[in-house]
This record gives sequence, structure tokens and C-alpha cells, in this order.
Amino acid sequence: MANTRKEIPSQYGKVTAVPDQEPNPPDSVPEPSPPLAVNAPAVKEELERILASPHFRNSKRYPALLRFVVERTLEGHAADIKERTIAMDVFGRKAGYDPSLDPVVRISAGEVRKRLAQYYQEPGRESEIRIDLPLGSYQPEFNPPPSFPSPESHVPVRQPTSLTRRIAIPAILIVAALSAVLLFRVWRPPTALEQFWNRSGLSTGRARHWVPKPDLLAFLASL
Repeated sequence: MANTRKEIPSQYGKVTAVPDQEPNPPDSVPEPSPPLAVNAPAVKEELERILASPHFRNSKRYPALLRFVVERTLEGHAADIKERTIAMDVFGRKAGYDPSLDPVVRISAGEVRKRLAQYYQEPGRESEIRIDLPLGSYQPEFNPPPSFPSPESHVPVRQPTSLTRRIAIPAILIVAALSAVLLFRVWRPPTALEQFWNRSGLSTGRARHWVPKPDLLAFLASL
């Protein structure tokens, strides 16, 4: 909006007024809490599962602290979660609470972190929403379960078709038969006639044992 100047009459004549000014902006509004990575009902359901587990159900102090910080965060008041606030609202400390003299909040938060870690180390917890209490902060974090690989990223394993099986089985049988024949020719015992000629010392080339060539032995060893 452009500035305008007004002439205001007075007993001393015309007076030029100061240019109009824009009104002062209103006080800044606090930024809202960032959107949650998971929906609130799912977080509440996970919270109840955690509190019903053996790590929390037999205690009063630790479930109360965890419930307080989770519910305040879901209500949009995560920025208000301070050590003094927890001490007064959860543990009933008075307004003059001194954290340096009474570390109840820090000790309890450390125990909550440890029990949360033990809870999520149990088998089957990988598919659940994860509630964490980061070190140095009393504002919880809600993380969705890790995503599983999409079907597009899965490379299917090709299964042998019926045609492949029909070709492979006869080929295996043929190779096995040839191997058996070659082995028989190499390792067969001498016949009675061959033994006679060998003992008489009059063996002929036809009665001698057949010695395989090195390349044939290498072929047999590769089967």
C-alpha cells in the first residue's frame, strides 16, 4: 500500500501530516509441531503394547514418564516437554524443583531408554512402530517400521521349464552311459586269453591292456 500525505488545517495554517505508516505486525505465532511420520492412533496402540510388556508393566514411574511425553507430543505440545515440567506433572515435584539436587527425571529417562531398547530387541518387533527417547532430549520420536522391498526390486529366480527338463534328462543319461563305457574299457580286468598270453610272454599287441591317452583321462576327470 502506497504512503499518502494529508494536509490538516489548524489555527496556524495548513500542516502537512506525517505519511501514513503500516500497522505493526502482530506478535509472531509459535510454529506448529512438525507432522508425525506415523498417525496418532497407531502410536497410541504401540504405546499400550509397550506399557503392557514385562519391561514396563511392573513399574509405576517409567510407564508414567513414557505415557506423559508421548501423549503431550501427540497433542502438539512437544516443545513444552522439559525436565522441570516432567518433574512437576509426572513425579509431583513442587515449583521450586532444582534438577541439580534431584535428578529423578534424568535417571528415569535413562531407564526408559534402556527398557525401550530391550523391548525392540525382542523377535518380531521389526514390524512395529518404533518409539524412541533420544539422548539429551525428552521429546519422543516415532518412526514407522522399515519398509520391505517392493515387488519391482525383487528379481525372480527362473524355474526350469518342462522343455528344459525334457532336454536335460536325456543328455545326462547319455553322458553317464558314455562315461560308463569309457571307464569299463580303461579299468576292465584282463580276460583269460589275455592272462594266458601275458604269462607265456608271447603277448601280442591285441592282447595288451589298452592304455588311455592323457587327453581322455583329463576329459573323464572333468565329468
